[in-house]
Amino acid sequence: MNEQQPVARRRFLQLIGAGAITLFTLNPLSLFAQKNADYVTQLELIDGIKNYCRKKLGMQLGSHFYTNWEMSEGLLYYVYVSKSDEVRVPEGVDQFLYFGTNVRAARQFSDSYEAKGFHTLVYRTAGTSATLLNKTLMSYPMDAIAVIVFHEALHVHLRINRRTIPLSIEEAAADVLAKYISIDYRKIEDKINRRKLNRTLKTMERIYKVVNTNSEKLSKEGKEQELIFNKSYKKIKKILRKSNIYQKNRFSYPVNNAFFIRNNYYSKYYFELKQLYKRLDESPTRIIKCVANIPEELDEALSRIRAKNNERA
Repeated sequence: MNEQQPVARRRFLQLIGAGAITLFTLNPLSLFAQKNADYVTQLELIDGIKNYCRKKLGMQLGSHFYTNWEMSEGLLYYVYVSKSDEVRVPEGVDQFLYFGTNVRAARQFSDSYEAKGFHTLVYRTAGTSATLLNKTLMSYPMDAIAVIVFHEALHVHLRINRRTIPLSIEEAAADVLAKYISIDYRKIEDKINRRKLNRTLKTMERIYKVVNTNSEKLSKEGKEQELIFNKSYKKIKKILRKSNIYQKNRFSYPVNNAFFIRNNYYSKYYFELKQLYKRLDESPTRIIKCVANIPEELDEALSRIRAKNNERA
């Protein structure tokens, strides 16, 4: 059998939109799914979230959203690449490459760029815009599953509606939406523990502040690069001491420029999108509609967001 080949971001999104990513999955009624009775509660939670997104929020999720199982067990892998002297994706390199569960290929790709003098990050996750069920996702706490599924729902909704917006706006908006919808949904879903959910969300925001602060320092103090990397790593490690496995999988990495590439997509505009959510009367449906109509060009998108945030109450 041929090894699964890496998929660049643009192609990854095209495959999701076309439903072709399900070629790498098993039928949801397969023996794998049937044998995992231990996951009944998790699957009930996911089904409830899917219904909530469709009926309460009017989101379009398609027929495969968290329905099919990943063919191979294990985490899913992405690779991010940055120039070594600044936090910037090199010319000719996509924003990320997706390797599915093929960790060997991901590490080989990473090593090839490290050998050329670039910084890389091999990122592992159980939740992607391919929205496949897998054992790792099922092993996460209920609050983490909720945050992941609500986050990915926005990606899928945008793809189905053929909306293309800047990646750093889309990821930040998905995290903001996941935060507030999870808080709302917990009120009607006793499978989610309030204290654990609050800790997960607080941890995320604390780390985003560390990433943003130190990204700014890197842009101004390039000569202090290693010092900034070390301080960032220590702060994040301290924040993660009481975190769950989901957050450890998400943030426990050596810190370099590629680490900032990856996390800037989520953190850089997170707090501006959080402010926008509040400006829109804390309405999930309003921010979904607003984000879906943001311009594709980043400067124009930011101009629209900031204009809305600066409006008088």
